[in-house]
Amino acid sequence: KLRRLGDEIQKTRRRVNALDYIVVPSLKEQVKYIQSTLDERAREEHFRLKKVKKSLEAKKQKAR
Repeated sequence: KLRRLGDEIQKTRRRVNALDYIVVPSLKEQVKYIQSTLDERAREEHFRLKKVKKSLEAKKQKAR
């Protein structure tokens, strides 16, 4: 009975180690990549909006 319990503890420890050293770091890298991509898209969108706003202002000035 104790041997079986020891085997289960060892299996659980291996799973925890796999999560700690493989799965969690991989997920953290994925989160970093996604955050970086979203930040870049936000910067691009901000630039696009500024460009459109400037273009609209220029058209208004020409119309006057």
